[in-house]
Amino acid sequence: SCLIRPMATVARATAVARPGPSRVPSRGPVRRSTPARCRATGDLRAFVAHDFVSGSLKQVAELSLRRVEEPLPGLAEGPEDPKAVPEATVRIYNGELEDGREVCLKQYPRIFSELARNEIFGHSAVQAASKCAHVCELLGTYKGTLGETWLVFSSECIYPASYWAERARAIGEQRQARNWTLLNLVDPQLDLNRRTAFLNSMVGQALKGLAELHAQNILHQNVTPDCFLLSTTDERGGGQTLKAKLRELSLCVSVTEASLRGGGTLAELWEAGAEGRGGPAGARREHEEDLWRRAERGGCSTFVQKRNFGIAEDVQQMGLSILFLVLRSFAGQESELDFDTVRRYACVTFKGEVSTELRDFVLADTEFADAVAYLDGLGSGPGADGDTAVDLDGWGLLEAMVDPDWRRRPTAEACLTLFR
Repeated sequence: SCLIRPMATVARATAVARPGPSRVPSRGPVRRSTPARCRATGDLRAFVAHDFVSGSLKQVAELSLRRVEEPLPGLAEGPEDPKAVPEATVRIYNGELEDGREVCLKQYPRIFSELARNEIFGHSAVQAASKCAHVCELLGTYKGTLGETWLVFSSECIYPASYWAERARAIGEQRQARNWTLLNLVDPQLDLNRRTAFLNSMVGQALKGLAELHAQNILHQNVTPDCFLLSTTDERGGGQTLKAKLRELSLCVSVTEASLRGGGTLAELWEAGAEGRGGPAGARREHEEDLWRRAERGGCSTFVQKRNFGIAEDVQQMGLSILFLVLRSFAGQESELDFDTVRRYACVTFKGEVSTELRDFVLADTEFADAVAYLDGLGSGPGADGDTAVDLDGWGLLEAMVDPDWRRRPTAEACLTLFR
């Protein structure tokens, strides 16, 4: 089994990994000869306990969800009520189906059933479009006997990018860790070239995933380094065989015209026609309402402006995630740099001046010399179309992505220009 890092489930929450016991879902009443389908979700399968190989489920991570008490200025601020998002644990499992396929499972406790429903319908909407090759595939769901909801995902990509970045060796460490081969003699920069190609492929595919979501009028709203899943952490392929996909749509928001004008959201579609609807707003709905409040404070008065504001927030989160992954992976395993520190530097300490003040600050530490060189080198050639010249380097792109003025941030599609 593979160790994976916990998912980041709530944008204003922290995830704490703790080892936990293996647990198999309670068996359903009967085996179904024909796979059932989830209600109102099309091709998603409604699994029963007999669909899983007995004893194959192994817990690999836990998420402790709790509110961050002091949100960073300029970033998404949490609701005022500290009890609005109660503590709870979401568990992650690896498992195997009776047909031999390996799967990843995410278990939502009953208290977070609304987040589970939103994630189900987010994936359902994405997969129905058949145009989102860089978003993780949801195979179906399983309803536990205690009211918990299990989401069953394909295991094609299982390694969070944050897991790779924190365990990646610095280029100098790689050279010292093994004997040189003929390839190293021919190309002394082999390790650096592999790292560059790996990062280009990973970031490019993550940006494609975000662009695909936006094209389907869905905001991710929870982009973190934990949300990039990789098929491998082996850099020797130079990114040629790497697959990277986005996950974690529990807080995704529909920005179709109907939704923005007050129509049903993704999660509310699940509840359409159900009795007893209309209870207090949950974590997901509260998050969405807070998004539109921030949009109004940002000067948005029309539906199109609100949609663009949400897209700009996703792009800012993506830019911060890319900056962390680049700095952390080149720094080496002994580095103590974390994502919150990178956010604070970019958005608070240096107020978005990434290409000048933050770059100079990072360059002063020799630990990040290769990371600075990597970002300097981006854009030093033809664009993604092989012809168009690129004006920005990596630092310039990241500065544009985290610009304090949301109106000046590029789209995810435009960001792909530097990743060929």
